[in-house]
Amino acid sequence: MKNNRYIRATFGLGACLIMAAPGFSQTRTASALPAKGEDTTAAVPPSPEMQKRVREQIAGALPVWDKRLLTSYETGSPWQDNLDHRYLNKLLGESPFEWEGTNEPPPEADRLVDASKSMRIRRDEGAFRYQSRKRVFTPDQKGKAPVSPDLVSRRIEGLLSDLKFPLAEAEKGDVQTQEVSLSDEGGKVAERFPVYSFYTMQRRIDGVPVEGSTVRAAVNLRGEVQRLKIAWPHFKVRPGAELLDRDRVIEEAVQKVLAQDPTEKLELASRIVYAKTDKGDFLPAVQVDVSDGETPYRLTLPVAR
Repeated sequence: MKNNRYIRATFGLGACLIMAAPGFSQTRTASALPAKGEDTTAAVPPSPEMQKRVREQIAGALPVWDKRLLTSYETGSPWQDNLDHRYLNKLLGESPFEWEGTNEPPPEADRLVDASKSMRIRRDEGAFRYQSRKRVFTPDQKGKAPVSPDLVSRRIEGLLSDLKFPLAEAEKGDVQTQEVSLSDEGGKVAERFPVYSFYTMQRRIDGVPVEGSTVRAAVNLRGEVQRLKIAWPHFKVRPGAELLDRDRVIEEAVQKVLAQDPTEKLELASRIVYAKTDKGDFLPAVQVDVSDGETPYRLTLPVAR
């Protein structure tokens, strides 16, 4: 399973505007104050024809939902209780953290940094982040073959299993090879070589994606985990939640799209997801990806309350 396409070396999202209904967490918004001397008169509202087109596109794009989304399933394993830096160092094959002249940070420490590595633990959010500075790619590794995708998957999934991670909620992990390409003076590729294998795992509950729940790892050419990021909070749909009327959700989406001054280039794609709220539970939501010119954005709207 060799894959030579290029992938990004970072774990971040691409450049887009993230918008969500009140109550959802893990969102990004963008706003700006008017520049000095800028015209602040009210914008011209979209034409009736554009409003009709947006409404029809959204009504056609939004999926249908039913009460099956109000699942009673709940994550059974408190796997995040195993996020202890001493145990994690053991699983990662790391040395103890240096801590104020000793090698024993207090057990409750959740943010640790020394000369060779960093680690951040957030048990209440089911989140963990690790990065090693001594396991980065170095020139002497150039030309070495990447670890096989099967070995990468076994390495990461074995570590997760040791943490009592709820692997039953996970899709099959995906492994891609990151390569570096060097060009000559004429712009032609003169040399290309692998540097890391990237592992990604997504989450689904009853076949429905869970927004923001991922495992991402970078494995170096020696088979060591160089970076690991886990975001997998305890899953439970809000007790007593009730589905919202589809027309109401459509209208909310319409108003949010109209507020972005849509054009004739407008294209929509949507899917049902579970999204974490600011109360820590989950609600089913419709995720709408909007493409309209150079700046795509995403709407995440609850379909239950």
